[in-house]
Amino acid sequence: MPDYYQYLSWIKSGQLGHLFLDSRYTSSAQPAALVHPLFAITGMITGLFHISTPVSYLLLRILATLVFLFALNRFIRSIFPSRHHRIIALLLFLFGAGFETVSWSEHFGIISKYSLPPHHLLALAAWMGLILSFVRPALAKLIVLGWILALLNPSIFLFALVFLAFSNIRNSKFWILTLGVSPILFYNAMILRTTPPWSIMYARMLAFNPPTAFTDYLLSLFPLLPLSLLGAWKLRSCMLIAWAYLPIVLFPFVGMLPINYSRLFQ
Repeated sequence: MPDYYQYLSWIKSGQLGHLFLDSRYTSSAQPAALVHPLFAITGMITGLFHISTPVSYLLLRILATLVFLFALNRFIRSIFPSRHHRIIALLLFLFGAGFETVSWSEHFGIISKYSLPPHHLLALAAWMGLILSFVRPALAKLIVLGWILALLNPSIFLFALVFLAFSNIRNSKFWILTLGVSPILFYNAMILRTTPPWSIMYARMLAFNPPTAFTDYLLSLFPLLPLSLLGAWKLRSCMLIAWAYLPIVLFPFVGMLPINYSRLFQ
């Protein structure tokens, strides 16, 4: 079943007043769980205005894309003081794409990268906000964004922790963030490993791992990959270098780590 119908069912549950979700596609007894609350909250809001579930999802996608682009613009402005460099960076991100060597993934195309589900786009926006908060004296905001990111997409938050461990493991903020968000991480881990239907969905997600050659992955990043090498050399930022190249370093370990290629490409 395509994910789209699952998202609609979660929005419908929210319109019926349920924040804790179960699967509407099985009659088997199952405990409700706090999983992907974005869709239930969306349903609670749109239900007040009697908006249908497909239109609710469409509105959520539009909002998520706008929030993502706003966060991206703020992130670029924080890195590049020059207006000229900001424009180049924004154009490269918006229109840059590699070769279509990983045909089954939507993460590398000029248009398809904006077709990510709304919770993925919002998670990436929260991720950029988290990075900005990490390098600024904004500890409370850092924890709040960490919770938001963990609730939106636990896999991206776990990648964020690995990335921050590579670049800032001695920073007290890293440990405060890890401990502050650990309750939601432990809750998600318990639900995804022990509680059907979520445990079944998680197992199938890990099993979805189409064969992908490392060279195909590198070609899918071209020409942004060599440009990022130039940017890393000019900026000399350990944090940005770790963010850019950690997925490449982790590629050989897919299967040994609890991620698949799709999550790595995000």
